Amino acid sequence: RKKKDGEFHHYAVSLKYDLDSEEIKVDFYVDGKYNSTHVETSVQSFNSVLGYFNGTIGSLATTKDGSGGLGYGKLSGSLDDVRFWKVARNAQQIGSFYDYPVFGATDQESISSDLGLYYKFNEGIFGKASSDKIILDYSGRINNGEFVGYSSENRSEDSAITLSTAASKKEPGVF
Repeated sequence: RKKKDGEFHHYAVSLKYDLDSEEIKVDFYVDGKYNSTHVETSVQSFNSVLGYFNGTIGSLATTKDGSGGLGYGKLSGSLDDVRFWKVARNAQQIGSFYDYPVFGATDQESISSDLGLYYKFNEGIFGKASSDKIILDYSGRINNGEFVGYSSENRSEDSAITLSTAASKKEPGVF
């Protein structure tokens, strides 16, 4: 996402739910560095997700206060990729790999098996709206998404990581 300084930045959120206190600890990171923590105490108990569910990234999934619906209230900004991990990531993991692609796995493989979803918004573009509106999941689990309200101006093959100064700050590593 581009901040007011004209540069792209990486934002990460790590959530941990404490069963005993029923609190959620939310750690925020900017460009791979810890920024702040928020603890939410007014949370009802979580139930595990045991099956299929739909989620949204950057917009509403349903009506709010009687207005809107799927695709309303869209994010005003750019997303290069979205990674959803099934476990909380620590500061070292976020700081070391925020500006490099990660590798997915299948349910039978142990490499990055904690990676539940990995959307690269700048890949899988073929020039045909019916296929370009599908956001491919690179986690290895084939949880492809659909870009609601897609048009060819909404996606680019450019990478914010490559365009930013973050990619030039360190050498590629082995994951």
